[in-house]
Amino acid sequence: MNKKHDGSLTISRPHCSDGSSYINIEVEDKDAGIRFLSLEVSFVEFSQALTGLGGRPCKIEVHGLEHVGMQIERNTLEFVLPNDFPEYTGTKERAGELAKEICPEGWTPNIYFGSQNSFFRKDGIRYARCQITRWVEKGIDNEK
Repeated sequence: MNKKHDGSLTISRPHCSDGSSYINIEVEDKDAGIRFLSLEVSFVEFSQALTGLGGRPCKIEVHGLEHVGMQIERNTLEFVLPNDFPEYTGTKERAGELAKEICPEGWTPNIYFGSQNSFFRKDGIRYARCQITRWVEKGIDNEK
């Protein structure tokens, strides 16, 4: 069954340092929050397609198709850091490991831990914070 989804289309002309010229077309599923299709087409082929000549050659790249038609949910994961948690060296890497261990099932942590809000103290206790995401079917109320 075919379904229609809200999306967005971006057509651009990148400035390439090697002097090449082409049109870049990207398609995004707005609810899933992903650009799942990107294609490159030469100026000549693009102008021929615009004037009605079909089947023009292009280079395509697809990714994230498993999430097309789904809806992305975002949340924040905050967790207490253990007493033996490193103060400086290896902090981001260890926080990423902990986030993966304690992340709720079905969610994926963003283990960047490079923003000013990634680590903080509250009542003298050290915490870490990261964003977590998951894709769910549209229109279904999932527990967070």
